[in-house]
Amino acid sequence: NIQTSLPSFGGIVRGGMETVKSEILAPTQSGSGITLNLTQLSTSWSRIVGVFKNGIKLNPEVSSGWTRSGNTITVANSTAESPNADEFIVDYGS
Repeated sequence: NIQTSLPSFGGIVRGGMETVKSEILAPTQSGSGITLNLTQLSTSWSRIVGVFKNGIKLNPEVSSGWTRSGNTITVANSTAESPNADEFIVDYGS
């Protein structure tokens, strides 16, 4: 897992500062997509900032993007046929 941390100033809405981290997560095949288990993250998360597939940011809540339910992110139209085929990085606030 790679891990980077950047300060993020929340301003009026978020009220303070949070740390944004990036980590590679191992995908698991699930139907026509893959899932990413957020319990793999090295620290607890408060919000998901972005999900990247091979360096390309995916849009949330679209048919070719990603959705989250609890600690699971589902990436549509992706496969996990080979563990090294695709790299998934999650940016998250903690």
